[in-house]
Amino acid sequence: MQYKGVALKRTLTIDRLYSVHYFEFSKTYTFTGEAHDFWELVYVDKGEVLATADQADIALSSGEMLFHCPNEWHNLRANGTIAPNVMIISFRCVSPEMAAFKSKRFKVGASQRELLSRILSESRVVFASPLDDPYDSDLTRRREVPTGGEQFIELYLTELLLSLLRQMEQPIAADHRIGNHPLLDDIVLYMQQHIGEKLTLEQLARHFHISRSHIKSLFTQYKQMGAMHFFIRMKITQAKTYLRESDYNISQIADLLGYDNVHYFCNQFKKSENMSPREYRRSVKALDDKTRAWISATDKNGR
Repeated sequence: MQYKGVALKRTLTIDRLYSVHYFEFSKTYTFTGEAHDFWELVYVDKGEVLATADQADIALSSGEMLFHCPNEWHNLRANGTIAPNVMIISFRCVSPEMAAFKSKRFKVGASQRELLSRILSESRVVFASPLDDPYDSDLTRRREVPTGGEQFIELYLTELLLSLLRQMEQPIAADHRIGNHPLLDDIVLYMQQHIGEKLTLEQLARHFHISRSHIKSLFTQYKQMGAMHFFIRMKITQAKTYLRESDYNISQIADLLGYDNVHYFCNQFKKSENMSPREYRRSVKALDDKTRAWISATDKNGR
């Protein structure tokens, strides 16, 4: 038997990556805007932002994504109330199918969030450039990277775009490939509602009338970590929100999150974020100062 190979058709071809960024902005962050000759996607991981595409203002909430087409003037700013977490990827793709993404807004599903997470994780391994500096415009390769790192980024990004194209074809179709268990969602919601308390695995088991082992199994399967580790991560995330949005001092934040010992809180924060709460707050302020300086310099050059 003689076989004839089939040349696989490519719907989208991404041939250049310009940036992969993940930002934890302050509630007052603003960017004056820019235009460039490649595509940019903006994904709001947490909070809310106001984006401008040409002359249109678009409010984006957590879980939403917006595309800016080449040469479209755009900017981004926080709403002054909520400190947002935002992921931005810019890339070149000249495939005709990309026209469908022009100024398009999407509600991102679980499998698409997973692809974004993989892009971010792989980018941290492949590139030495800081992914949290909006004024760093060059991707610098690390000297040693795992095999296929850049290709994995391309594959994940291509899969993300193709899934969104299919979503436009079948907008009612639900995303079931990667999701949470309904009981796990209830447990996570309960944790969020009691973020300022000292929850234990025993308390969770009693409240939901299930065994500790069942809770452990759910978090291991769907969150890839233990329940209490996940709860600590939630506390640290909330602490970062307080540090960006409020004037609470470190002791007050520790107290709000149920810590009796501020030093223990600071140690947990540093273990998670590789910086102290005070250093984190200073880094957010430094970014705001850098933005204001950039805006001031831009205005002077404009004159």
